[in-house]
Amino acid sequence: WLAYKLKKRKPKRTIYQLLDKNGQIEADPEKKKEIVREYFENLYDQDRVELNKIETYLKEGTLQLLSEDKKETLNKEITLSELRESIKKQKSNKTPGPDGFPSELYKEMGELLENLLLEICNEVLLEARTSESWKEAYITLIPEEGADANQ
Repeated sequence: WLAYKLKKRKPKRTIYQLLDKNGQIEADPEKKKEIVREYFENLYDQDRVELNKIETYLKEGTLQLLSEDKKETLNKEITLSELRESIKKQKSNKTPGPDGFPSELYKEMGELLENLLLEICNEVLLEARTSESWKEAYITLIPEEGADANQ
C-alpha cells in the first residue's frame, strides 16, 4: 500500500539513454547498467588518491589530538535517548532503501523496536563491522532539468 501511494505521487521519469565513457549513446538497459556501475566504481576508486599528498598533509598539518575525556565520550555505547532522537530526526515520506523499511515504520513502532535496534547498533560499534546488506543502497538517476528524456 505504501509503495503504491509513493509511486502514485510522482510521475515516472525514465532515462532512455546514457553516454558511455567514449561519448557513445547507449539505450540498451544492460549497457546503461554497466555505464552507471563503471561511473561509481571510478568515482570512489582508491587508486586516484595521491598518497604523497595525504602523507604531506598528515606530517605538516596541525592535527588536534583528542583529549582522554573526548575519547571516552566517543567510545561510549549509544543510549536509548540518542537512538530515539535519531529516529525522530529521520525525514518522513522518503522512499525506503533496499531493506524496504520506511522511516515511518521506526517512528510508529519505536517502542517495540528500540531495544533490539539499540542492541544491534551497540554491537556494530563494539565489533566494528556491519552486515553487508547495510552497505547496499538504491541509486536513482535524476535527469537534468529541462533535458529531453530521449536524448
